[in-house]
Amino acid sequence: MLYHEYQKLIKNYINLLGQGLGNSLTIVSPAGYGKTTLILNSMKEYPQNSYLYLNGYITPLEFYVALWRTIKLQPPKFLVLDDMEFTLQDKKIQILLKGATADLGTSTKRIVYYISLNKNVENIPKLEFDGKIIILLNEFPKKNRQLKAILDRTIFLNLKMDKDEVLQSAKEEIIPKEFGTLTLEERKEVFDFIENNIPLYNEISFRTIIQGFKCYEYYKQTQEDWQQLLLSILENKNYR
Repeated sequence: MLYHEYQKLIKNYINLLGQGLGNSLTIVSPAGYGKTTLILNSMKEYPQNSYLYLNGYITPLEFYVALWRTIKLQPPKFLVLDDMEFTLQDKKIQILLKGATADLGTSTKRIVYYISLNKNVENIPKLEFDGKIIILLNEFPKKNRQLKAILDRTIFLNLKMDKDEVLQSAKEEIIPKEFGTLTLEERKEVFDFIENNIPLYNEISFRTIIQGFKCYEYYKQTQEDWQQLLLSILENKNYR
């Protein structure tokens, strides 16, 4: 599938959640395929105070507070968890996530407990969670049975594109957009160079194109060979 096809599919999934026909959505794809952008673009159709976006590492206490902040949002109340593979390994967070994504049929509220003397939550030991959780991962946690069991009951999308699909999607989505001081012709030059050389390498994503743009920008400032610089980046990426 191409990027714009995933864009339409994800938009429908989010609207499905927004209409109360699901509690959670999990999207898995390698880094650099644009899943964060797809989600945030879809969120533009909703009021800004209807979703909470978090990425990186948070503690179980902070996660519980995030659930509480979510139920205070304007409907449909989305909580987006991005790039949190490590955080989701925490068993306490798994328990909270299990409660927040429970499938209760016609009931829209799920009960989540966190009893603590911490001043941030001592007055909210129980939540009636009615939000929707969107989880973005770079890989599916196959070895973590507890988390796998939780994610298996969400709407699941494996976002993947082969080299040709990435290149075609980049041609449609990345090349036409402005980047720094690069002209459209310069952006096309970078793309053509990557397209001609990428068969030598195993990995390519939208970030590969952006790295090419940055190399060209560097060339415009220093006159250094941007092609050799980009080839070096591609070679090192290939050996990871």
